[in-house]
Amino acid sequence: MMQSNFEGFAQNAYCAAPEKTTKPYDGLSSDRMWSFETGDLDVLRRHIPEAAVVTPVIFNWTDFKHRDSKTQGTVKGVSPDYVAVENPKLSHGRYIQQADLRDCRKMCVLGEKIASQLFPNESNPVGKYIEMQGIYFQVVGISSLTSNVGVGGPASRSVYMPYTTLQRLLGCGDHFDMLALTTRPGHTVSSIQRKIELEVKKLHRIDPSDQQALMSINVESMFQMIQSLFDGINILVWMIGIGTLLSGSIGVSNIMMVVVKERTTEIGVRRALGAHPSHILVQILTESAVLTLLAGLTGIVFAVLILAAADSGIGSNFPSLAPGSFLISFSMAIGSALALSALGTVAGVAPALRALAIKTGRCHARRIKLPHRAPRSHRFTLARTRCVLEQGFARREPRFASRMSPLLVGNCTRCAPPHTLSHFKLSPLLRQRARLFKSNLPSNARLRERKPQSQ
Repeated sequence: MMQSNFEGFAQNAYCAAPEKTTKPYDGLSSDRMWSFETGDLDVLRRHIPEAAVVTPVIFNWTDFKHRDSKTQGTVKGVSPDYVAVENPKLSHGRYIQQADLRDCRKMCVLGEKIASQLFPNESNPVGKYIEMQGIYFQVVGISSLTSNVGVGGPASRSVYMPYTTLQRLLGCGDHFDMLALTTRPGHTVSSIQRKIELEVKKLHRIDPSDQQALMSINVESMFQMIQSLFDGINILVWMIGIGTLLSGSIGVSNIMMVVVKERTTEIGVRRALGAHPSHILVQILTESAVLTLLAGLTGIVFAVLILAAADSGIGSNFPSLAPGSFLISFSMAIGSALALSALGTVAGVAPALRALAIKTGRCHARRIKLPHRAPRSHRFTLARTRCVLEQGFARREPRFASRMSPLLVGNCTRCAPPHTLSHFKLSPLLRQRARLFKSNLPSNARLRERKPQSQ
């Protein structure tokens, strides 16, 4: 946005305008008005070699007319060198030339808004005439510059003509309103500003210590200040965005912690049935990444809709803004989605490690009783240790003995009656694997410890 406001205007420019003196000097009283003269240009060009362009500017707010169309704007009297200060970006025709200055020709270059208001039905009004203060001027060019920064007003509402012509029209002799210059490469405005001011004050017999007699505009320092301000705002926005993402990832991690805690039974049964720890790890990390990605994409979609509405509303009031100035790029959206996926994966590490920490405990079997009206076949026991199911699994698969869940159900040596795993709220796949594992176990009789035969 800032770049569009400064578009076309030289960032190494310096402008100066006369003001009333506040101190008496060299026999002259204070409160004296003074003005630039055309002869000052040659003196400044000779004494300030660091300046690339030194050009005069005359501006005045006036009315423009073409047939029944009327509008108001700023008329600027400039020289051909002024293009180095404010580039008009011509869409049609030409700019002011030296011959126009020499002959004081009645010609002009129209700004975009002035041209559209005076010639609403014509796309190229070059060669037409406009009326200003009862005098007709021929249009020789159309400027397409839409910057809001300009000497005397924005370029879109300005009419440019030779400053010699405007001097005659306004009757100001060889005086002009403002001095504009640009620096050569390798030099800054701040380094030569004091030199320019002293030279100007010397020409017009002004006290060198009088700070109010000359209004100076250092466009270079102004641009740097605004650029630093916007850079700070961008850094602040990035910090807020990163902090929001981190807080969101912490929230997702807490949610996954609760999910793991609620699914402790399921995870324990899966591990008891032979699930590899990497399977559970991948499941938790995938769920965390998908949850973060879906929530993040939803936020991106809402943000894009809000920015699109802001772009259409603000862009209509500020034509200098390029279309889509408020919208985010597709690459930024893809990068945000990838960052969300990475944060979601990182947020799921702690819950996944907690899920892997579920191990087999060592304690006696305990019975959980159902209501007395429930059938005996529905009563079951949660066997943590010394369970027939666990003993049989450990005998048949010793390498999986350490993976037994603390919540297995089976026939315990200290408990009866027989029961199944069907009382757990398991998924159909886990229930099928549990039945298959149960059917492959040896019978209780074969697992009971045999008493030594008496001799």
